[in-house]
Amino acid sequence: MKGLVKKVVLADSLAVFVSMLQDQTTFVGTWVLALSYTFQLYFDFSGYSDMAIGIGRWFGFDIPKNFNHPYIADSVQNFWRRWHISLSTWFRDYVYIPLGGSRVDVPLIVRNIVIVWVLTGIWHGANATYIVWGVYYALLLLGERFFFKPVLARIPRPVRIVLIFLIANAGWVFFAAPSISQAFVRLGCMSGIASGFADTQALFALGQAKWLLLFSMIASTPAIDTVQNWIFARFGRNGMVGLAGVYCVLFAACISLLVASTSQTFLYAAF
Repeated sequence: MKGLVKKVVLADSLAVFVSMLQDQTTFVGTWVLALSYTFQLYFDFSGYSDMAIGIGRWFGFDIPKNFNHPYIADSVQNFWRRWHISLSTWFRDYVYIPLGGSRVDVPLIVRNIVIVWVLTGIWHGANATYIVWGVYYALLLLGERFFFKPVLARIPRPVRIVLIFLIANAGWVFFAAPSISQAFVRLGCMSGIASGFADTQALFALGQAKWLLLFSMIASTPAIDTVQNWIFARFGRNGMVGLAGVYCVLFAACISLLVASTSQTFLYAAF
């Protein structure tokens, strides 16, 4: 049920703003676009994975968790231990470790990480934007491993979480953009370089999306699971019955959206 809500209610609602703002070149517009895509991608794919796990259990299969709240990661390495866990594990076990992993000299460690992340980019598609995205993470992981880890350790954890989220958000710009040049244009606009602050469309989108984006931020953390577990512990059977009623309402809302044809195809199916 959670997976269906993530996909139909959250991801598909965010997709409206992603589609609306494709031509934005203002500071506000490109930030709303980037954040909408960042959360759309997460809820689309984690929702898909949650549904696969649930359906698998119907048939007696225990499918491992594929996402573990990646947007609360406090390092780049930790992010990739939480995002698309099955893919990260596969590349670790079948590419990185057979190449020697971290048990080799530093130049070979650099080679291994670059190879893994270039291949990870190619795995997502033949577009050059995915290769640049792979190189982006290779450089980040190398920098974190050899230079920045002591610096990160001195930064308060909440600040690290925000920093890693912004790094991930910038990386997804390459996923959303149709070309490398367009990706860099959007990143430039997000930094305030050669762009206006906002236009009518950007302000309209911000006004419409602000509460959805805020809820998406909350829903991407363990907060909802924590509240649900507290209700179970505090109210026992009555709490379970109450939550079951909430899920029934959400299920009805999802069916209504599906029937109304407001749902979108799975975004991650393109990769």
